[in-house]
Amino acid sequence: MKKIFGFVAIAAVLGFAGFSVQAHAATGKTLYQTSCAACHGANATGGVGPNIVGRSAKNVADAIKDVPMMAGLKGTITNADEKAIGDYLQSLKK
Repeated sequence: MKKIFGFVAIAAVLGFAGFSVQAHAATGKTLYQTSCAACHGANATGGVGPNIVGRSAKNVADAIKDVPMMAGLKGTITNADEKAIGDYLQSLKK
């Protein structure tokens, strides 16, 4: 009985973790649409800016910090926003 409960508990945690990433990606999609799509395209496949499908939160943070054209986003995008946008961008490559 304890083994069954253990497996159920592990499955519930893993299921929640998957849901959490999906919810975070949904938030990232909204942030992406309002802050990034004008330059990188509606599906992140490029436009004025390059294709960024599959990029990570670190890539997002580095670009905001280092790319002169993205300087306007400094101070408006939080670390949590960068993570959410990165999760969204990574979800696009699946």
